[in-house]
Amino acid sequence: MAPHPTSENELLEPHSRAVRLLIVDDDQTYLALCMRYLAKDSHYTYDMVAASGVDEALTACATTPFDCLLIDYALPEGTGTDLVGTLRERLSSALPPVVVISADGGADAAVDALRMHAADFLTKREVSANALRRSIGNAVVKGRLQRVVKLRQRELELANVELERRAIEIQRFYHTVSHEMKTPLTAAREFIAIVADGLTGTINDEQRELLEHALNCCDQITTQFNDMIDLTRLETGKMRLDRAPTAFEKIADRSLAMCASAAEAKSLVLESAISANLPLLDIDAGRITQVLSNLLGNAIKFTPPEGRVRLEATVADNEDGVDVRVIDSGCGIGPKDCEHIFDRLYQVRIAADESESSGLGLGLSIAREIVHGHGGELAVASRVGAGSTFSFRLPTADATTSIACQEPL
Repeated sequence: MAPHPTSENELLEPHSRAVRLLIVDDDQTYLALCMRYLAKDSHYTYDMVAASGVDEALTACATTPFDCLLIDYALPEGTGTDLVGTLRERLSSALPPVVVISADGGADAAVDALRMHAADFLTKREVSANALRRSIGNAVVKGRLQRVVKLRQRELELANVELERRAIEIQRFYHTVSHEMKTPLTAAREFIAIVADGLTGTINDEQRELLEHALNCCDQITTQFNDMIDLTRLETGKMRLDRAPTAFEKIADRSLAMCASAAEAKSLVLESAISANLPLLDIDAGRITQVLSNLLGNAIKFTPPEGRVRLEATVADNEDGVDVRVIDSGCGIGPKDCEHIFDRLYQVRIAADESESSGLGLGLSIAREIVHGHGGELAVASRVGAGSTFSFRLPTADATTSIACQEPL
């Protein structure tokens, strides 16, 4: 008989030549015949173990991992399929593939073998060397492939658990850092504001300008901390959306007004194309305003002077919502950047002006999660040098609720 395989990897390799085989048969003559057939196999090298009954087979399987079991249907202590059932209870998913062989079991033996999920069923009087080798070879390959799949599945499950653990750690880190830093940051801003307002004494124009820069930096850091908290809450399902019937026109006007000064500073045309008679929407007005402000702000940031930024809203083709689009004539986004534009911390770098890429890269991630929370998808279509279009759909409010709502906002 051949030596044991040198490693577990060899046993798991579907095309490995080394095979551990347990033959369970109380007919010593036929047992010797099967061993002789398999010993001359040119494809596999067999390490064969013989068992004459159930007890010997159970003992062998408890101590040795086999690639395949060749079991006689008629055994002194019961049927071979009964043995398979006992082995399945003990070994569970580690049970190797089974080939059942029978001298006179007939159709009942074949049915029992099928019921026990045997890899194959053979009759002794029709077995040839080639048939036996082919049957066991097929069973071995199938069994090894199944073991490889289960092993990889287990590895993926463990990797997923580890990724989830790390994601939770990151979220907790964001939450802790933002809360621990916001208190001293708020205090620092107040002290700077007191000095900037001249409450501690007269300051000159240069000092006032520097203090205003310091205040803007404090506000920027606060915004970034709030973004981290928002994203953590959204991803963990801890942020509640206060949805109510809302008129889109009002949140559109509010969002455009918030961005008007920034657009004017760059001499941009800020347009609005809101279809008349839009239905009331079932949305969290504050959060959708946050989405629109982010998209409009980005459009203004990455559009050169004299360009155009446009907010559109139309009833969806199937009338089950309102389609919203923010369109700009800016620098555009490359295909690779478009694939990751909504990823956490991802930023599109603009070589001409790196300062335009300041921030943590959380705004679009937050916008995407808010849109997800409303049952929609935030998408982007863009071409370098030709501008970008960000689009999403918002759900309409229930008709009866809409009628009862006298003041949308």
